[in-house]
Order: sequence, then C-alpha cells, then structure tokens
Amino acid sequence: MEDEIPLHCDEELTWERDVVRGGSGPTSQELAAMRSLWRPPRKGVQVEALYVPHHKRFARSKATVHFTGRLASSGAVFDGTWFKKSPLSFDVGKGRVVPGFEAGVLQTRLGGASRVRVAGSEAYPGGAARSIEPGAPIVFDVVVVSADGVDASADDIAAAELATRPRSDDALLAWWPSEEIRSYLRARVDPLGRVGGRPIPPHEGTWTGADEVSGRGLCVSARRSPDVPRNWTWDELCDAPWAQRARALAKAKAPIRSTDPSLRAAPVVEVTVADFSKFCLRVDHSPYYLNGWELFVQDPNVWGGGSVLPPLDQFPDVEDLSGRLLLEFETQANARIFGPSQKGEALAAATATDASTRLTKAFIGPRGATTRLHRDNHGAHARLTVLHGSKLYVAFSPADKANLYADDAGHSPVDVLSPDLDEYPLYARAIPYAAIVRAGETLLVPRNWYHFAVSLTPSVTVMRNFWNATNVDDFNLMQRAILERKLGVLRDAGMLRRESNTKNQQAG
Repeated sequence: MEDEIPLHCDEELTWERDVVRGGSGPTSQELAAMRSLWRPPRKGVQVEALYVPHHKRFARSKATVHFTGRLASSGAVFDGTWFKKSPLSFDVGKGRVVPGFEAGVLQTRLGGASRVRVAGSEAYPGGAARSIEPGAPIVFDVVVVSADGVDASADDIAAAELATRPRSDDALLAWWPSEEIRSYLRARVDPLGRVGGRPIPPHEGTWTGADEVSGRGLCVSARRSPDVPRNWTWDELCDAPWAQRARALAKAKAPIRSTDPSLRAAPVVEVTVADFSKFCLRVDHSPYYLNGWELFVQDPNVWGGGSVLPPLDQFPDVEDLSGRLLLEFETQANARIFGPSQKGEALAAATATDASTRLTKAFIGPRGATTRLHRDNHGAHARLTVLHGSKLYVAFSPADKANLYADDAGHSPVDVLSPDLDEYPLYARAIPYAAIVRAGETLLVPRNWYHFAVSLTPSVTVMRNFWNATNVDDFNLMQRAILERKLGVLRDAGMLRRESNTKNQQAG
C-alpha cells in the first residue's frame, strides 16, 4: 500500500502530494534544486499531483503536454489532445496559452500528471466562443511529455496517462432527458412509420454520386465497406487493450450546432472507447454518442492482430478518388512552395495519406443516440457502414434546404422524429427518404444531401467522406482555400522560397 506523503508546503512554492514507496520527502539539496526550477504559485491556480515521477525535472523554457480541459461547473470537455493524438507544445512566457494553464504545467514534473484548477481570471476572463462563459473556472488535467527538449520515459508517460484516464460513468448517467431522446422514445415502436418517408432504394451498378434517389445516388448497398475493422466485436471494443487506452469525445448532441448556446446545452464528455462501449450495452437509451472519432489516426492498430489497414479509397462499384486527388494536390502545392524535390514529394505522400485516413471515422452509440439533421462539409459524398446493430437514416435533397430551415453551415433545427410544424411550417413540404440500415449494409449519401440518424439498438458505424468526378469541383474549392491560407502564413514569415528567388532575380 502506497502512503501519501506531503512533499513540501513552502510559502514560496506551491504544494503537491508526492506518492512514494516508503519515501521521506526531499532532502535539503533536492529542495534547493527545486527552488531553482519551480515557478512561484500563481493566485487563482491550484495544482494537485496525480502522478509524480521520482526525478525533479520541470519545464523552464519549452513544454510539450497532453491535456484535457473541462468546465469546472459541469465537467464538460471543451478542448484536449489525447483524442487528437498530437500533444501541445508551447514556449514558456510567450502568452501562447492561458496563464493558469501555463502555471500548472510549470509545476508538474516531466512525465508527471496534475489536475490544475484555474479561476476564471487566470483562464478565459472574457469567455471563449460559445464553449466557455466569461469568468468560468476551468479544470485542466495535464501530463508533461517533454521539457526543454528532454522526453519523459515511456513508463512515466504510461503511468501519468493512467492517472488522468477519464472515469466517465457519472457524467454520462447524469444527463437529463433531451428533446432528441424524448422523440426517440415516442418513435421507437415504429420509427419508419413515424417519419413517413419514401423508401431509399438499393444500390445498383457503379455508384457515381448522382444528385438523385437511385442506385447511383442516394441508396443502400448490401456490400460491406472495406474500410471497417472486420474483427471488431463488442467484446473487442469493451476489453481490448487499445480500447482501454483510446480516448474519444462522447457528445450529448451531435453534431454541435452554431445555435447551441453553450456546452451546458450540448455537453461533451471524454471517455475511453472501452468504457463507452460498455455503457452502450448497459443502458436502455442515452443521447450520448461517440461521434466522428478519427479511429485510424489515433491508433492505426485498432484493426487488431497487427493486420494492415486496407486502401481507404477502394470500395467495389463506388468511385472514390480522394486518395489520388489529395496526393495530386499536395504534390503540386509542395512544388509551388518549396520547388520540385524528392523531399517535397515524400512529404506530399505522407500528408496525403494522413488526410485520407482522417476522412474515415467511427460512430458508437447506445439506443437513442442521434446524429442531428445536417449535411457534410465541402461537398463531400459519404458512405456509412453499420458494423453492429441497426440505425434509422432519413435523408433530404439539397433542394429542401429552405424547407429544413438549414443554415449556411448545413445544420437544420428540425427534429425529424417529432417536427414542430408550428415553428417550422415549411417542413411539411420536405420529402424525407428513409431506411433502416442493418449490420453489414452501407448507406451511400451524395454531396449536399441532408441526413439524420438514430440508433435503434447499440450500434457501431464507420463513415468515410470522399470525392470523385461528380464533386471534384467542391474538392478543388476546399483545397484552394487551404493552399491560400498556407501561402499567407509562409508569405508573412518570408518563407516562400520561389517568390523570394523571383524577387531577387528581378532586382538583379
């Protein structure tokens, strides 16, 4: 049994609890060293050590951390890095992060973990977008993975990650019934009858993404997509080591809309895939949904057994040119920025592969988990393969945008299962197309079509956005905007080599 021993409580230094095996606290030499490394405490910041390595190294000029940021009032997650895979790096004292967060990181040892409670005055006194109200107190769980160029040991990082791993059941069960859940409960006996939509036809021939309800447009394929893990079972999702480590965000309302006033209205909980999968099987219904998890980016081994990820842009009878389009764009962009080179081509290939991988996402939910009515971004087509369970999908033509009261971001406020015709009378003119998609089937959705989904049983779905000949113009528009942003940043920094060389030649 480990004893918790106060490390120190000094007026000049903040306090932490050190967990040691029979230790006796720091020596005078260690305390003197700590005085030279630790920053003084900051008013409005409390730091609780969750895991403390045995060494005494702290960041002084540069830190790289994993973190999760929550609202202290509700525990709703507003930002983090574990579910993005990439940690955050920042230079100390440059104002790149909020003061309370930086103070907590500087009081956390390399390879250690801390819970940092920050008063609103030291976090976001003016608020932040819709997520954080002005002056709201914040809680950060932080793990320091690198300090001043020195990396933490793998053992320390593993122990620190375990110490900050979310325990999410209380937060998931605390959610009150939402309007989406009430609608689901009213519709669960006869969901298709409740919607009253026209049937979605089966897939036929080569799917092109035609803007129509047909085997080449909106349709359901009995063919299973190749970019889903064939060896995934509920046992795998609940018990596999990767699922116990992998973190994701479970959202009470998804996708989050621009009209949602705050995280109080649409709370978000950080979960492990294993804990959330168990939750899905245990509860009768819940609005929480693991929505849009970039599973293959976070952990390429989620296929299990060391199997190799198959090509993500190959689906029999479905034209998906995303991989090729991304590679062509990245190659041309790098040549423009850096000039032709093998290094640029290798970078382009790696960037294109990563971008293509991010187009494939997972959705895991209990009964009642709902994807609210929306269209996908950038004119992308979508294919959604139900791996386990069954889901009701309802789709609407782009021509119904006005009848759906959709905003420019593609979100509709209409509750498909229980539409309020007093508030949204034009919805009566919209034409819904509906289907129950079961395990092994794939829904194919053309560009700009609005769609809604609700899990009728605990379900797992893998979705991929993609482009082909029918929406390549949308792809090019998106990539041109990305390129212009990149060029602007490089131009401002004076790093555009080819433009600089041209200017020099003209001056000569």
